Amino acid sequence: MLKSMYARTVRRSPFDFHSFDIWALAYLYWGVTNQIPNPERPIGFTLSDVAAALGVPPSASGEFHNAIADVEAEVEILRRLLSFFSVK
Repeated sequence: MLKSMYARTVRRSPFDFHSFDIWALAYLYWGVTNQIPNPERPIGFTLSDVAAALGVPPSASGEFHNAIADVEAEVEILRRLLSFFSVK
């Protein structure tokens, strides 16, 4: 859907293989630190799991899962993961 929306505009989509994948970085982080974000669900994890493990607070409402809160959390998660790997 997002791809087709950009196709109708004069702007080029900024989303391609150069985009950072938070989930891939989070899996790498768990491997390097030998941590499992949620031992009860070791195969997968949620945005809330990653945020809690990295000390990123939920939005003012105390919940994620609205567009602005999710994006703000993802930005801070990405900052912390990149900082962990010393990427500037």
